[in-house]
Amino acid sequence: MPQIRTFCRIKPTAEYYPDFEVSHDTLSLRVPELLRDYNNPKAPNRTSIHHEFHFNYIFKNVATQEEVFNVAAKDIVEAFLDGYNGTIFAYGQTGTGKTFTVEGYSKSHNMRGLEPRALSMVYKALEKRTDEEINVHISYMEIYQEVGYDLLNPNSKNVTPNTPFPKVHVLESTGGVWVVRNLSVHQAPSEEAAINLLSRGQIHRKVAA
Repeated sequence: MPQIRTFCRIKPTAEYYPDFEVSHDTLSLRVPELLRDYNNPKAPNRTSIHHEFHFNYIFKNVATQEEVFNVAAKDIVEAFLDGYNGTIFAYGQTGTGKTFTVEGYSKSHNMRGLEPRALSMVYKALEKRTDEEINVHISYMEIYQEVGYDLLNPNSKNVTPNTPFPKVHVLESTGGVWVVRNLSVHQAPSEEAAINLLSRGQIHRKVAA
């Protein structure tokens, strides 16, 4: 059965916000607010507004990359290996840690993000399926300002600011089937090949705020 689960990851910060409480699935914030008394404008009235947000799971600021993957992504990858489509969508403001969660640090094995950990899990599982002939192909599409771009385009070496990556078009075909035009597909026979494609696509991403 399809299901949508929501997670929250709290980014470590040098200055701890005091009016903040968190459990395994509930986030509570108290935000100070200044109310104006129109009968007496010189007398400010301070109060707090309470906000409460509920998630399937909340990762505290000490959560490891491994914990995030095991809780938020492992089930999705296992379902993918059984033939079910899955999506992990990272949402947040600029600088909140989306790239770190999804990509991680390539120079540190423990700091790997969701993408390299998912690829590793896929290839380890495929090694055990010796009675099946399975081919893995990878595409890398970026959606920037509502326009899709192929970040693994074979002609990427010739891309300049004046001639950007080719646009990718998503169209609905007959029978309700969605077709992605102009998106290249690359064979990845090994985990190393897949990671190289991932790294190549990451280099071409737009990262400006």
